[in-house]
Amino acid sequence: MQRIQNDWKESQCMIAVMNMNGIQGHISFVQASPFDLTELRVNLTNLRSRVAGYHVHHFPVPPLGASESSRCANDNLGGHWNPFGANVSSPTYPTGPGSTHDMYEIGDLSSKHGSLAGQNAVEMNFTDHSLPLFGNNSIVGRSVVIHLPDVSNDAKPFFSISSLWGRQPCVVSARTQ
Repeated sequence: MQRIQNDWKESQCMIAVMNMNGIQGHISFVQASPFDLTELRVNLTNLRSRVAGYHVHHFPVPPLGASESSRCANDNLGGHWNPFGANVSSPTYPTGPGSTHDMYEIGDLSSKHGSLAGQNAVEMNFTDHSLPLFGNNSIVGRSVVIHLPDVSNDAKPFFSISSLWGRQPCVVSARTQ
């Protein structure tokens, strides 16, 4: 019998700390192993009904030396993390929660779990079936973006951003069989 070697030693926990334009809080992601679901915890305050969607984007946030408008530019952050090429223009693409997670872009958190629109503060917990913290399609090293509502072409597309870098201390809830 061949022994299977695991390339993971412990749980992954990534925390996106939000502290921009008055928004305070964090979005955390915990996955016990490559074979487990990812726990997503959203705790944000001072939204004041100013925001809408939130997503994982392709690239990390540029360094602090760059201007805020440059740091928030789509050219720097890329689009939503979508390694499997989910077609968001398709009439079958889900526009809200309720479909299986493989139907969405990996990074489309607000469509999978609900928008932040109309909220002042949120404290939500979700389990995500397709939001890996291990492997080639991992969200580690990318960015989390909270978007403004799409009110006009003049609106800045990003309201608050944070990178998902480095291993953070975390507590993983016990799995139940």
